Amino acid sequence: MESIGYQETSILTVIGILLTGLMLEPLADEALSPQEKGAEKLAGVPGELPARLRWIRVPPDVQVRYDQLLTLKADDKPILRRYFQSEPKIAMRRGAVWSLVFLGDESSVNLITNTLGNNTFRPTLDEFDMRGISTMVLGLGFLGRTNDAAYAFLRQGIDPSFWEGFRKWKRENESDDEVMNARLVAYCVGALGVTARPEAKNLIADLQRRKYSTSLPDGQQWRHYEDICAAIAYYEMQERLGWENFQKRFFSRNSGLYAEWGQTESGKCHRRWAWQLRGIPLPPELQ
Repeated sequence: MESIGYQETSILTVIGILLTGLMLEPLADEALSPQEKGAEKLAGVPGELPARLRWIRVPPDVQVRYDQLLTLKADDKPILRRYFQSEPKIAMRRGAVWSLVFLGDESSVNLITNTLGNNTFRPTLDEFDMRGISTMVLGLGFLGRTNDAAYAFLRQGIDPSFWEGFRKWKRENESDDEVMNARLVAYCVGALGVTARPEAKNLIADLQRRKYSTSLPDGQQWRHYEDICAAIAYYEMQERLGWENFQKRFFSRNSGLYAEWGQTESGKCHRRWAWQLRGIPLPPELQ
C-alpha cells in the first residue's frame, strides 16, 4: 500500500489498500451502531460534531462511502478542520481527511503535511495510525490534482532523505528509520498517480526507467516496482473513467479498479515488467 520480504509489504500497502480505496473493508453504516462503538474505543476527545457528520468518526477498518461524502456542505469545512486538529488518534482522522479532500479544501494541505511531519499528540504511532498516515498521503494526491503545494510535497516525499529531516514521529516497534521512510516513499509514489498531472506522468515514467528503489538496513533495497504500477493504474483509470466516476469507484466496496486496470493491455505490460524485475515466475494471465 523492498526486496523479497520487504517487497510483500509494498504490495499489500500500496496495491491492496491504496488502489482499491480500502475496498475490502466494511462500509460505514450511516446509523453508526457497531461502527460508532468501535470508534469510541479508539477515539480521544474529538471536536464536537453535529449528528449528521458523526459518520466521519470511522474506525481504521471502515471505509468512507461516496454517498456519505455527497452529503457534505462547503460550510462543513471549519467543523471538519477542528475535528482533525483535536482528534488525538491519527487513525480516527481518516473520515475527516476524506471529507476535506472531497470538498477540495485547499487549506487542509498544511494541516495534513504538518501532521505527516510532526504528530503533535503522540510521538509513537501504531499500525492503525499508519492507515491514517496512508490516507493523508493519498489525500494529498487527490488535492494535488489542482493544488501545487500538495503536489510539491508528494514530489519531495519520493526522496527518503526528505523524510529523514521532516518526520518527527516513530512507528511503534520500528527500530529502523530507513524502513519507515521507504514506506512513506511508497505511499507518495502511488499518490503521484492520483494527481493525474502530465508532469506526474513524466515523473512516474522516469521512476520506472530508473527501476526506482530506496536503501534499507543490511544492504537491502525497497524496490518500488509495485508502487510504480499503483501510480500508473491511478493515472490511467482516471483517464479511462473520468474524475467523477473514478471517485465513485474509489469509494465503492469491491471497486475493482486495480483488477480492471490489470486486464488492460497497458496494465498487463506494466505488471509483467514488475514481476520480471522481481525475478519470479509470471502468473498465467501475464504469460
